[in-house]
Amino acid sequence: SFAISRDSEMHEATRRILSVILRQIDGFEQDRRVVVIAATNRKEDLDPALISRFDSMICFGLPDQQSRAEIAAQYAKHLTKSELVQFSLATEEMAGRDIRDICMQAERHWASKFIRGQIPKDEKGEPPLPPIDEYVACAEQRRKSLPDRTRPAASRSG
Repeated sequence: SFAISRDSEMHEATRRILSVILRQIDGFEQDRRVVVIAATNRKEDLDPALISRFDSMICFGLPDQQSRAEIAAQYAKHLTKSELVQFSLATEEMAGRDIRDICMQAERHWASKFIRGQIPKDEKGEPPLPPIDEYVACAEQRRKSLPDRTRPAASRSG
């Protein structure tokens, strides 16, 4: 968050912190025993001076459909295979963190409905687990808040 691209609206304190970070990284280059590893899912927001300090970059793409289904299965364990496929289609172009957040949001939303009495208990008297429709609705809502990842970064900035 401190290494965002510098612009005229950046707060002076943030600008100073970024300068300190850049000087520290420069100091690491003199000590060959130090390896600096960084990670981001928003490279387009980073300051170019920071990016230039790294000798190499390893880029990981977004998960494919099968991987999205596998990620969702870790959080929504009650969904069937066909429901996981449906969910993976609804989360196309989303990262693993998006999928986790969608699952958590769907479960919170469903719990809220249950607490308000909008969802009856199941035949065992237990609260039912969220159906696939709840997850898909939350995925659609999440999609509206995401940047358009289908366009190149250069065309998004202008």
